[in-house]
Amino acid sequence: MIGVLTIISILAAAAVPSLIARLRGDLQRSEEWRMQRIGEAFRTAVIATKSVPSTNLLDWTTLVSAQLADSDEHVSETRAGVPRILVYDPALDLGGVGPEGLPVHQGGAGVSTLTNARMVIVSVLDAGWPTVALDTEEGFSNLWNRADHALPGNWPEGWPEDPDDLFIERVDLSGVFHEVVLNNLDGYRAAPYAFLTNQLGGVGFTNAIAIDGQPVVTRLIHGTPLRLDFAGGQPQSIQLVSEDVSYSYENGRWHRHPLAGVNGPGTCGLLGQYVEQFMNHPDWAVTDIGTDPASAVLAMFDTLWGGTDWALADFENENGNSKWETPTARFLYDVAPQLMLTCEDLIDF
Repeated sequence: MIGVLTIISILAAAAVPSLIARLRGDLQRSEEWRMQRIGEAFRTAVIATKSVPSTNLLDWTTLVSAQLADSDEHVSETRAGVPRILVYDPALDLGGVGPEGLPVHQGGAGVSTLTNARMVIVSVLDAGWPTVALDTEEGFSNLWNRADHALPGNWPEGWPEDPDDLFIERVDLSGVFHEVVLNNLDGYRAAPYAFLTNQLGGVGFTNAIAIDGQPVVTRLIHGTPLRLDFAGGQPQSIQLVSEDVSYSYENGRWHRHPLAGVNGPGTCGLLGQYVEQFMNHPDWAVTDIGTDPASAVLAMFDTLWGGTDWALADFENENGNSKWETPTARFLYDVAPQLMLTCEDLIDF
């Protein structure tokens, strides 16, 4: 009997370390999986609430828990009861708001600037934390650049004893924000638009770009409803912002353009390049009769738009004389001499 017990003790002594290592490995894999889910839920929470939470434990874990349909305790702390920590890049800038100014909720102007929108969620299987500054430039860099199976730079050796007990989930929020460019090219009227709340029919932040106003360049959180209105204020369309996008307002309605913007390269092909060269020629100035490059371009635009209207009406006419009987055609006939005079006043033939 003594011999049997001795053999069992020897076998147990050999098996226990292996069993403990196996249980530790299972716990590490479980924590790694949970941290990945928390990181994904954090991005989803920012999109769903159109806000970026503060580092306050209750603030960010409540949002994440709502996305995971999980209890706050499972998000805020590990199975060992150690609280998880949220750390933002100290250089973060969301429209002039840094980490100390969070939480921030998307307003009627979106986010004007977006810099270093990075954060990390940190958890550990051992109790306690070392006396290391995490929210400094060096401290955050050590977390963000931590190598696999190693301690972050400048962390005390042996804490935690097993580097694989430390978990760092990196979250880059820059992809959550999309650049939106709105430009008013209409020389006659303001360009109305609105950034809506989460619901398509919800209360919005109504805005308008004044005639000759500077383009609106902002960043909106993914899924923000953008309402584009006709000149009279009636909704033209509602777009869910899901990528970088640019719109221009011309002749009382909105049109979509590539992100380069209406003044950027490749927007309107060769014609657009010529128009840009014409408008930005260094020698142009307002003439004695008040003509400038903008008036010439507007006259050209009116001529082309009148022709478009006439074509859409199947070049309709009365009594076989469209020049005098069709309003659009008569407009074209009248505007042509003025266009000629305008161009002659600007261009030395």
